[in-house]
Amino acid sequence: KPEYFEMLNNLKDFIEQNNYELTIEGHTDSVGSNQYNIGLSRRRAEAVKAKLIEFGLPEDRIVGIEAKGEEYPVATNETPEGRLQNRRVEFRLVQR
Repeated sequence: KPEYFEMLNNLKDFIEQNNYELTIEGHTDSVGSNQYNIGLSRRRAEAVKAKLIEFGLPEDRIVGIEAKGEEYPVATNETPEGRLQNRRVEFRLVQR
């Protein structure tokens, strides 16, 4: 989503300046089947990876894509607000 482009560009700069590698985790809410949500979370993480590479992050800095599906919610899936919070991407940074 375009509203996240500035944050992703800042993340790219931080990774490059501090010599980090990145794993991208995709997450979903619990709507839909587990199989569908695993695929959706992978596509979500892959879209973020593509945008980071488009912004100039060397592809070798992205060392993993993990599709978590609905397995690790951060909020309830009983409300629209909670489901929105669970549809997310998380980043794990490791120093090289």
